[in-house]
Amino acid sequence: MPIGRFLFFSILGSLPWNAALLVGGILLGANYEALYHAIRPFEIVIYVIVVIGIVVVIALWLRGRDRRAESSQGG
Repeated sequence: MPIGRFLFFSILGSLPWNAALLVGGILLGANYEALYHAIRPFEIVIYVIVVIGIVVVIALWLRGRDRRAESSQGG
């Protein structure tokens, strides 16, 4: 892909995400502490969900890799 096209689509894709983060930061403003204390009781649950998600992604990746290896060996 030409560098100009790559940069165009990279900027086009990152603009909405960066705009959302900017607006969220502006709206959150001084209420950051209140949000932090509201989410704090769920911190362990969030960590567990993230770790389970990572394990699932790795397991699916390994399973796909094993299937590709088997099919390339003619088995």
